[in-house]
Amino acid sequence: PKIFSPSPLNPISPLVGANSLILQGGEKHQEDKKLMMPYFHGGALNEYQEDIYTIITEELLQLKFDSEQKFLMESVREITLHVIMGVIFGVKNRLERIRLRHHINNYIDSYNAVLMFFPSTRKKFLGFGPWDRFLKTQSILDEEIKNLILNSSNEISLMAKLKKLYAHEINTKNYRPIIDQLKTLLIAGHETTA
Repeated sequence: PKIFSPSPLNPISPLVGANSLILQGGEKHQEDKKLMMPYFHGGALNEYQEDIYTIITEELLQLKFDSEQKFLMESVREITLHVIMGVIFGVKNRLERIRLRHHINNYIDSYNAVLMFFPSTRKKFLGFGPWDRFLKTQSILDEEIKNLILNSSNEISLMAKLKKLYAHEINTKNYRPIIDQLKTLLIAGHETTA
């Protein structure tokens, strides 16, 4: 573990960001892991039980009245994403979550297999290529997350706790480390949990 250093060419690097805990190695990884791990133990999640229950119930009730047929996995993915937005980002309002979900899905969908596995395709092409589309959705999502960091009044969300851990960076207007960690939780937690 002391000499482990992930490859900078890791296929998910553009998606989660260079500051992501899962892309760090050495002492930086150890330091950030030590800061973040207490918030991921089972007991730490107990304080979110009521929020999780409320969001799941709200989403299940919406599925009942949805006129289009959804596959089970798609529904579970959607519910999981709403729970993550509620617990990690502290977004309680369903309409706000739906708006944020739109940006998240655009971001995830814009990073296709070609960009993931062929780094040579990660080049700008007159503003119209796949990499350009990804960078545009990345910029939009990063701005959304930055606004949540700056404007959220939810003090029990995981983001609020991470804001305290990354207070120095935020005070120096460096939002990249916390944005990357939040995107890691979002990306790694969304599909895996579903």
